[in-house]
Amino acid sequence: MTTYRSLSTLNPGQENTQLIRVKLLRRWKIKLSSPRLYNLKLILVDSEGKKIQATIPHECVLYFVDDLQDQNWYSIKDFKIKTNVGRTMTTNNTFKLKFTISTIVKPIPSESSSLYFYPSSFVDIIHRRLDFQIVVDVIGLLVSSAPIQFCFNEESKINDIAFLSFKIEDDREHIIECQAVGDTAVQFEENRVRCQQSGDPEICLL
Repeated sequence: MTTYRSLSTLNPGQENTQLIRVKLLRRWKIKLSSPRLYNLKLILVDSEGKKIQATIPHECVLYFVDDLQDQNWYSIKDFKIKTNVGRTMTTNNTFKLKFTISTIVKPIPSESSSLYFYPSSFVDIIHRRLDFQIVVDVIGLLVSSAPIQFCFNEESKINDIAFLSFKIEDDREHIIECQAVGDTAVQFEENRVRCQQSGDPEICLL
């Protein structure tokens, strides 16, 4: 019988012997100086609901990008474990994973159909009760959106970067302002226009 490690018990001193079973919640690209190069960031969760951030560096992306789909379950082994540091963290896990060319990823049967989504309270955000070093999930109704803007990208010196500001409201009429940058801003604007044309409610899950 295969034994999987819980994400809460990962140990950097035993990297080569650890096997995990996780669900891919979401992924996004982090573009590098070259327009064709990017790192892939992942949020993974195990059957206990423990989350962890993972990075697939640009030199490994082609080995995994076509095999990973949101909301699917995978077994993963032969990865690196790093301390989770940075100005903003996407989970409260002490560690994060780093894929290497030797990392092995295999799809496995679904462990759970749960989305593991725990939205944060607008009131907690407004009154700064949360740890703002950690990214949180929110859900709300889009109540206003400024026109999308394209500003000069200081990093690439080549491509303009998209920027979009909008406001969402919860079921108790609390409103918070949000900002989307880059590809996320473009995708948000496309989805917003699509919802307006179809008449569907503009609900944001961030």
